[in-house]
Amino acid sequence: MRLHHIHVAFVRHIGPYESVPEAIFDELEQWARGHNMASPPAWTGIRHDSPIATPPEQLRFDAVLVVPGPFAPEGRIGHQLLEGGEFALTTHAGPYETLPQAYETIFPRVMNLPKHQLIGLPAVEIYHTAKVTLRYQINHTDICLPVTPSS
Repeated sequence: MRLHHIHVAFVRHIGPYESVPEAIFDELEQWARGHNMASPPAWTGIRHDSPIATPPEQLRFDAVLVVPGPFAPEGRIGHQLLEGGEFALTTHAGPYETLPQAYETIFPRVMNLPKHQLIGLPAVEIYHTAKVTLRYQINHTDICLPVTPSS
């Protein structure tokens, strides 16, 4: 799958991925409402680090909202350009708390793709929901891992 470059508003969480607070998505939603952003929002998460190589207290996760273009950061809300490119994609159905098990299954599969090579991180999660909430037990999350064609 090819993702295009997109501008995003984000709030960063540093710490274990399992402890990302739902409130950072709420904070982004309030900011978007205050800036007359279109509804429903396109929710995304970015996992910058590997839990295997990075201590849990140093893991970086960005709660992300797609925006139409660049803007000046405001408080905890920052701007970044999410680089596009080729990604291996799989869809996870279930509660967010089971995403770590999904990654454990996905990484070996991507590493064994015959025509593509995993190039690392970040992992991009696309949440198919109008609101990111831990209360929902069935969520559809696309997990996208960057790849490059094998030589």
